[in-house]
Amino acid sequence: TAPLPALSIAVYHDQRDAVRLLLSRGADANARDGRHGMAPLHYAAHAVDRAECAQLLLDAGADVFAAKHDGETAAAFAQRMAQPRVLALLDVAGARARAADGLRAAMAPGWLLPVSAAQLTAALDAARAAGVDDEALLAAAEEARAGATGAGWDWGTLVAGAADAIAADA
Repeated sequence: TAPLPALSIAVYHDQRDAVRLLLSRGADANARDGRHGMAPLHYAAHAVDRAECAQLLLDAGADVFAAKHDGETAAAFAQRMAQPRVLALLDVAGARARAADGLRAAMAPGWLLPVSAAQLTAALDAARAAGVDDEALLAAAEEARAGATGAGWDWGTLVAGAADAIAADA
């Protein structure tokens, strides 16, 4: 069997300082082990609740939907291993990632045409269901509008900014 990535070992042993150090030095938050294809998030849900390590991984861009070779995600693994705190973190991160994807998908190809009102409403409803409040959405829209160049802003700029803000908050 292939050796475990150092980050997965640090997570498994709940060594938060080592996790921080490895991530700060460029460790891949999505590196897989060779045997089962487990990502570091899977190790955060393995047998003992390591919610703090899971949060560090999510903050570093870990893929909340990463699946082992058998298709089991970290959230499904946390549920199977009865780790409610890790499961709660992964559920929120997954909902926010789906909301950000929904906002991006609501846009027409190429981001040149405006989104329809129905598409935007559905995407914003998904963001709200994921726990993103209206103030955060409005702040993202204002930030996107303030950063727009040229002829001004459009729905594409607004949605892109909101999606990025949601993803960053996941």
